[in-house]
Amino acid sequence: MVWFGALGPLLVRTDDADIDVPGGTMATILAVLLFNACRTVSADRLAALTWQDRSPADMRATLHVQVSRLRRRLGPVAGARVRTRPGGYLIEADPDEFDLLQFTALVGDGRSALAEQRWPQADAKLRAALALWRDTPLLDVPPGPLHRDELPRVTELHLQARECLIEAGLHLGREHAVVADATALRAEHPLREAPLRLAMLALYRCGRPADALAAYRAGRATLRAELGIDPGEAVSRLHQRILAADPTLLASGPRPPVAGGPTRPLPGQLPADLADFTGRTAQVEALRALCQPDPGRAGMVVLSAVAGAGGIGKSSLAVHVAHALRPLFPDGQLYANLRGTGPDPVPPAEVLDRFLRDLGAAPAAPTDDEDARAATFRSMLADRRMLILLDDALDSAQVRTLLPGTPSCTVLITSRNRLAGLDGASRVDLDVLPAADAHALFTRIVGAAAVAAEPEATEEVLRACAGLPLAIRIAAARLIAEPGWKVRALADRLSDRARLLDELRLEDRAVRASLEVGHQRLPAEEARAFALLGRWTGPDLGLAAAAVLLDRGVAETATLVRGLLDVHLLHEPQPGRYAFHDLVRVFAVERAVADAAGAVRRLTTWHLHGIAAADVYLRYRELRLDLPALDPRHPAPTFADKAAAVTWLDAEHANLVAGVGCAAGHRVLDVAWQTPVALTNYFNFRARWADWSRTGAIGLVAARELRDEYAESRTLTGLGVCQHRRRQLARSADSLRRAALLAGAIGEPHSEVAALSHLGYTYTELGDLDLARVALLRAAELSAATGDRYSEANAMSNLARADLLLGDHATAATRVRRAAALFHELGNQHSYSRAMNNLGEIQLRSGDQPAAVDSFREALRLHRETGNRHLEAQTLVNLGDAVCLHGQTPEGVDLWRQALTVMESCDDPYTGELRAALDGLTPDTRRVSSDR
Repeated sequence: MVWFGALGPLLVRTDDADIDVPGGTMATILAVLLFNACRTVSADRLAALTWQDRSPADMRATLHVQVSRLRRRLGPVAGARVRTRPGGYLIEADPDEFDLLQFTALVGDGRSALAEQRWPQADAKLRAALALWRDTPLLDVPPGPLHRDELPRVTELHLQARECLIEAGLHLGREHAVVADATALRAEHPLREAPLRLAMLALYRCGRPADALAAYRAGRATLRAELGIDPGEAVSRLHQRILAADPTLLASGPRPPVAGGPTRPLPGQLPADLADFTGRTAQVEALRALCQPDPGRAGMVVLSAVAGAGGIGKSSLAVHVAHALRPLFPDGQLYANLRGTGPDPVPPAEVLDRFLRDLGAAPAAPTDDEDARAATFRSMLADRRMLILLDDALDSAQVRTLLPGTPSCTVLITSRNRLAGLDGASRVDLDVLPAADAHALFTRIVGAAAVAAEPEATEEVLRACAGLPLAIRIAAARLIAEPGWKVRALADRLSDRARLLDELRLEDRAVRASLEVGHQRLPAEEARAFALLGRWTGPDLGLAAAAVLLDRGVAETATLVRGLLDVHLLHEPQPGRYAFHDLVRVFAVERAVADAAGAVRRLTTWHLHGIAAADVYLRYRELRLDLPALDPRHPAPTFADKAAAVTWLDAEHANLVAGVGCAAGHRVLDVAWQTPVALTNYFNFRARWADWSRTGAIGLVAARELRDEYAESRTLTGLGVCQHRRRQLARSADSLRRAALLAGAIGEPHSEVAALSHLGYTYTELGDLDLARVALLRAAELSAATGDRYSEANAMSNLARADLLLGDHATAATRVRRAAALFHELGNQHSYSRAMNNLGEIQLRSGDQPAAVDSFREALRLHRETGNRHLEAQTLVNLGDAVCLHGQTPEGVDLWRQALTVMESCDDPYTGELRAALDGLTPDTRRVSSDR
């Protein structure tokens, strides 16, 4: 004789004695086999449930050894029940040898007897069932998927057995015997309506109507406070009958079913709700609205597919919403974990059989096919209001036979896939948590005091977790598990991106393992695409850019991207733009892939040619760059006009900036220095000083690693101009001086002229007018010798500035007019408008305010036409000075305020100075500008 027990600590008993089973691996294997008694558990699934994401390298051999040890531990009689089958293992146990099987059968018999009004038989069966319950199951088994999947079902069955036993007792006239159990059950489960109804009826029959009504009021208050709803029809109707002192409520002995009492099994299989569920308010409300039973939807089932990446919180959200919806589905709730992300998804037929059994159907005959059982399932649900939660679905095919055919039922499905094959489904896609929700979740777990004590460290932790609920929960749990840790210690451990996924792991939960599940199912081409796309460090990619990176056609790339979108390893923040969530990108970078550097070279070269094509509409002079060859299979972007060019640059600028670092990181050094040089005109046009500085610094390092003096000179010139724009004048002069010396040493006059011209202007700003004139005269001389008329005009314009500061207004005006004429002749509107602004300054210093106003207004018109916000702000200030000196102070102040608005929009370094000047205005103010 052998007896197996799972309704409490694991128990194995033979004729000889009880057999002690050690905890850990052996207990887990035994528990998995018992909860699947008489069914083969595949080796892969048994290993996954036993070791989860920590399976040993030689998993099958290790599993074989562990099962052999279990058999020896159980002894010859019980050990012989553990059988090896093709592909897996099973444990043989008859219902009279295993408490869980016996318990399930007895509860089913008891509920059937209750439905058939056989009260004594129901009472006996349910008492026998509850006598088998020793304690909460799986207490001696390490926490894992078995607890999540099986414990809610078994504890729900135990709770229903207690409810049904009280129901039977009331029908047998034992109200005084069951009233204590009924009130205790209500206190244990205040959100469950059946215990409330039973307690009210028991109290009323015991001659305590006031207590019955008080119980109703307390129950209604709890439901309103927690769920925002009133008690359902059965409880409300009983309340009215008690108020009316309905004499039929006092009848004892055998009688018809109690009002609202069960007439058939009422499954309640939902897993436990998270006590610390936080946020997702919009998604909760959307799902609650979608899941309302609606008879008006004739013949249509409401399907709500909650899709999202691993760790995003799909199951938690679905379970939370399902609990809130329970009162709307008085005929019960069915739950199944379909294990779609695991190696061994549950066959639909297996789930169908369990659902039918839980609904009280007779066991399926061997001749019954799946379609016949699905039809029976739909028939049993035809007039019921039930909620069905199908968790972790693999695809649409896995759930189709599990769908009811009546609008009174709702199916809530979670999946990492989009389940596009479910016609008529409503979908709610989850993204990472917003910052406020992420902060609230972390605070709720670790406590407000810890967060308040280290707010900066908390923000660092949350940035590392990137809004992924699983990551936040693991990080918070690690903090709690280490009593000596402060939030700073956790933040420091999460700061190393190379080890980030190693740190986001605790016991059976790990971010990497969650992501690996989806990745393992990818076809080879999609896995390659996933790894290569992960190498891109920009915020997103368009389809054309992704095709270049992957070296595939656009149509093929669209198919690959769609595959990654479907399993939520990629997301689409805007139509046609594709991006990774931060932790998914970290995971992607860990994947090995061939020729990552080649992929980065393809894309950054493609971007570089696109920049060059757009720069035609912005340039003040030729780029003079020898661009690397472009793959002819991936032609660069082209633009019909300036608007199209600027639109593309604006849309892609974050990727273009990121591409510089990405190229440098993959040793694509020629592209790393050429890209910031090619972007110089765009950076200047949009006043993107920080991006210019950051990319220029990377480019300079790349140029020096290449030992390319020409590249170093070009990048130093760009950095020097950027530093000048940011008012870092000493650094600017140093960079430009070195650039000019390098260009002169290697015989590159065009580069030397550019460096000298900017250097002379910087010296002017620093007040070293002698050095300024030396640099600018040399620039003019070289320009004339090489026939570079643009550089010659630029040098003359800058010389005019030096002449102005030396007090030689006439020479300054002559030079700037000549420069303006050359710019106009060359069709360079940007430089011409700048020269007109300089002319206005000279005229203003010379006392010719009307002429200065005219020059400034002409410059302002041209700045606005070309879209140069930085120069627009500068000219607005100068024009404000001119009109104030002309006696029109209110108009001048308005112009200064306009200038401040423009400066604030483009991070102009003079913003603070102008704001302070405006704040200090007095009635006699006539000027706010300084020599700039």
